[in-house]
Amino acid sequence: MKVVVTPEYAHRTDFIRSIPTRGRLDGTVLADNRNILTRIDIDGEKWVVKQFKCPTAFNRVVYTCFRKTKAARAYLNAERLAEMGYATAQPIAYIEQSRYGIFHTGYYICEWLPYEVLSRIDEHPQAEQSEILYSLAAFTVDMHLHGIYFYDFNVGNIMFRKDAGQWKFALIDINRMKFYRYPLIREQSVQVLKCLNLNPQQTGYFLSQYARLRGWNWKILNGAVLIKQGVNLKVRIRRLLKKILHIG
Repeated sequence: MKVVVTPEYAHRTDFIRSIPTRGRLDGTVLADNRNILTRIDIDGEKWVVKQFKCPTAFNRVVYTCFRKTKAARAYLNAERLAEMGYATAQPIAYIEQSRYGIFHTGYYICEWLPYEVLSRIDEHPQAEQSEILYSLAAFTVDMHLHGIYFYDFNVGNIMFRKDAGQWKFALIDINRMKFYRYPLIREQSVQVLKCLNLNPQQTGYFLSQYARLRGWNWKILNGAVLIKQGVNLKVRIRRLLKKILHIG
């Protein structure tokens, strides 16, 4: 078993090493589909433990010989984001379990973020939604100008909160990321933005602000994103106009 613990949590190493032997952890299960996500309390500290689903036999060999595991990538990406000044859950440790010399199961442990998930944006007043989406557009442009390519840029992996009158954002589930030395070009940006599964009106507003901040044509960007989403452009535009004009 390989265990990597950030220096700030070295005093918790024994407990961290015991996590794979504990079975179901005592805590709040946040998700239990492909992966198991559990929030636990350790002497007043709130942690999140993510147990990744055991990969296929082929992928176990790949992770053993050729590629970093999801747990390792989540940990390293969190460190890289923090170095660049972007918020994410503070990484604590990652664990890689092997059987017969072949990778089997991975765990990623991080601090719990006291943010709200973006999928709950509809619970906010309309005026606040516009503020949030404008701030998110500025945050996204800043990331893209710094070469951050987040494959899973969706409302379940973006957290937000208001701090000193400003909307702040943090990223989670970050094992699928690339860091380029140059700003993302239009095609790369479209590939990322197509994953942002807001409703049509929110998507239109977000893309209009993103395009404005990058000096791009909104109609071209919007059309490219909709095409990448595999949705008929005319139908999406018609639905968006109906929603804006409150028609039937």
